[in-house]
Amino acid sequence: MHSFNALRLILLVAWLLASPAPAQDTKALITNAPLTILERFEARSGAVLIKATGPVGAFSLQAATVSVTCRETTDVGAGRRERGVVVTLQRGEREQDTTVIDYNELETFLAGLTYISRVDSNVAPLPSFEVSIKTRGQLRVFIYTSKTRPGSLQIALHDDWTAKPRLLLSPSQLAEFKLLIEAAKAKLDALHPDP
Repeated sequence: MHSFNALRLILLVAWLLASPAPAQDTKALITNAPLTILERFEARSGAVLIKATGPVGAFSLQAATVSVTCRETTDVGAGRRERGVVVTLQRGEREQDTTVIDYNELETFLAGLTYISRVDSNVAPLPSFEVSIKTRGQLRVFIYTSKTRPGSLQIALHDDWTAKPRLLLSPSQLAEFKLLIEAAKAKLDALHPDP
């Protein structure tokens, strides 16, 4: 009887090892992990949290809408709070990607947007290049040389955790996006002015 059970166990293990297993989407596992300070703060268990949000603005491009929202989360028991900006890329009726920018990243991110807005084809010694700024939450804004239109530059916005196509921005839309991020930072600054 023991040899029969052992044989069944060996056959089961052999079958499992020989069977093709579906590939696990490691990216899906990784994207569930909180990356930003605000997301880690909000992911803690056992804390009473107050999550406050306020819309800043939105603009449309291609078949998507980009919206910017302020967020402040307070741990009632500890008296701690974290702030940030939420950027939502809404594609169609149901598809949306949300990315958090921590408050302490905002100045660097805004400086990066300013730099990108001033880039021209002389920025690099070689004809093909990309200049980008990326947040902890994997929101990337970049300008690059177009492969389809040689000699021209394109600006794009992308959530690097998704496999969805980048969203192309015009220079005026990049400026509008930067204004929304600046307005969000100003709104957060006004909540708790430095003494």
